[in-house]
Amino acid sequence: MAYQKRDKIELSVIPITEEFQNLDKVDSLAKEAFPPIEYPGLQKVMEMSKLYNADLLSIYDKADFVGFITVLKYKNLAYLYFLAVQKELRSKGYGSAILNMLKDIYPGYTQVVDLEKQDKLADNAEQRKKRLSFYMRNGYKRTGFFAKYCGMDLEILCASEHLDPELVKGALENAGLDDFYPEYYYQQI
Repeated sequence: MAYQKRDKIELSVIPITEEFQNLDKVDSLAKEAFPPIEYPGLQKVMEMSKLYNADLLSIYDKADFVGFITVLKYKNLAYLYFLAVQKELRSKGYGSAILNMLKDIYPGYTQVVDLEKQDKLADNAEQRKKRLSFYMRNGYKRTGFFAKYCGMDLEILCASEHLDPELVKGALENAGLDDFYPEYYYQQI
């Protein structure tokens, strides 16, 4: 089913299951796009999607594989947990088109995403700054709410005016990850 038509981009989604023909592409992309500490492996992500009300969706532009998303659903919250676009397709409008498409897929849901906390001393400080800028250009707002897990401090962004931190906590605590004990805090930004 087509969701987003923008310029020459026409996105569609296909759920990722064990029968999905491009499992190797999804796994390769995830390993390239996310550090090992963030990506528990395709089998674990697929298990999460089955057991914990998460959608694991491949994204196509016509017949071409663009990337994938994982969205944890909790009550009226759609938590964008993974968003990955093929390396050669980045900075071509696909990420923005995917975020726009999420509004169609999850109408009435509060849309949130987390990203590494801004840190000028981090090895990837410029990458963190670009990610924040990307999400803010696409309507997400800084909330001052943070989660710490897997040794990372993550800033929670929200596409709505109001963020209910209890929904974020509920989504993360019901994600189905082993030895996963997030801590939460507020910080002025």
